[in-house]
Amino acid sequence: MGRIEKDLLGTVEIPDGKLYGACTQRTLNTCSVSRHTVPSELISAILLVKKACAIANLKLGKLSEEKKTAIIDAVKLLKSGKFNGNFTLDIFQNGAGTSTNMNANEVISFLARQNFDIEVHPNDDVNMSQSTNDTIPTAMNICCAAIIKNRLIPSLHAMFTVLSSHAEEWSDLVKIGRTHLQDAVPMTLGQEFSAYARQIEKCLERCDRGVEIMKELPIGGTAIGTGLNAPCGFSDLVIGEINDETGLNFVPAKNKFCEQSSRDSIVELSGIINSLAAALEKIAHDLKLLSSGPTAGMSELSLPATQAGSSIMPGKINPAMCEMMIQACHYANGMMLTALLGAKSSELQLNTAMSVTAYAIIDTMTVLSNCINNFSRYCLKGLRPNVEILSENAKKSLMLVTAVTPMIGHEMAEKIVKEAIESGRSAIDVLKEKNLLDAKIIDSLCDPKRMVNSEFERRSNI
Repeated sequence: MGRIEKDLLGTVEIPDGKLYGACTQRTLNTCSVSRHTVPSELISAILLVKKACAIANLKLGKLSEEKKTAIIDAVKLLKSGKFNGNFTLDIFQNGAGTSTNMNANEVISFLARQNFDIEVHPNDDVNMSQSTNDTIPTAMNICCAAIIKNRLIPSLHAMFTVLSSHAEEWSDLVKIGRTHLQDAVPMTLGQEFSAYARQIEKCLERCDRGVEIMKELPIGGTAIGTGLNAPCGFSDLVIGEINDETGLNFVPAKNKFCEQSSRDSIVELSGIINSLAAALEKIAHDLKLLSSGPTAGMSELSLPATQAGSSIMPGKINPAMCEMMIQACHYANGMMLTALLGAKSSELQLNTAMSVTAYAIIDTMTVLSNCINNFSRYCLKGLRPNVEILSENAKKSLMLVTAVTPMIGHEMAEKIVKEAIESGRSAIDVLKEKNLLDAKIIDSLCDPKRMVNSEFERRSNI
């Protein structure tokens, strides 16, 4: 038999050992529809807000020293992880996150009474000078900025380092470029990987922007942005405490009405995440193609073997890490659509899809950070070029004739390529047979090693 709690709707039974109250239990009873619960990162951010608000309320003469200490000590206990079983609400709940906010209020209040013998009310004390409507978007922004700064950016830095190293290491390995998956002109493997490195570098630049997007916090706006029931100076004091703990330099929202009634900043952040997913998927797809084989594909790269690839074909190794990354990127794109739709669920003075939006953005950044770390460790670091195949593919490419096209004309070059295809000979052999140019000039102009040089097109004579 659990304990009985009372609220506006009557009485509700709370299971033994649980610290939450009636609001949380009613939400568990009615909204437990999925396996997707409020992210622990968001709970941690809410607890930080509660701690900062208690300190601010004390400084402003609203809360007693005794109650402030009890709230802070309760938050410390909760951050130990010992009581995580009290935060299991489904994300499909009250759209503003009222249930999640009250979940934190109730648990903090109960711990204060149970462990410190101090009567702390969940609404009057823990939620003092706050509303769900300014607490949850504030916690969302804190959480997102922290994940970008502490997880996403470090994982991308590590990936950039590996790709840059490969770009430099393989700067002299000539290969054939491809457009539309068809032979193009030569390049180096280093140039190919320099493109990947720059993609990730640009993602890092966007992530820095993502942190900035999250900097404005609406705490102190209370129900709709007017600041009703929040004392003067409250917002600045709370954000100062948050900054002391996170080091992220948050600032009060320029317009609290805006930050509480809309989640446009989340849409902007979702665009950054979508662009990251696009870059990661591009790289993973390319490595999957370039390593195809080992005997009947491109086989220009060898990926590290991480697991058996077939239950029936002996010795088969699949590009598992590439496919892990590609699927994660698809997931990210889908979740960012959820974030977009959630942000569009803003009605007058409140967004009513913050619960699912927070989950979408937090979970996606966590998944991508983990995938980037594993992809760098188990795939990128162990990549090896198949030098002979790279060289052979470059030498036999029909597109080498591109180098002499300005001298013989496009139509003649097309005829040479067509004849080479039909006869099964190299384009260079056909070109020499036509006696259109001196053989030495052909060998010089059509040398793949010279064609990858950025100065090539500026040479007028040889």
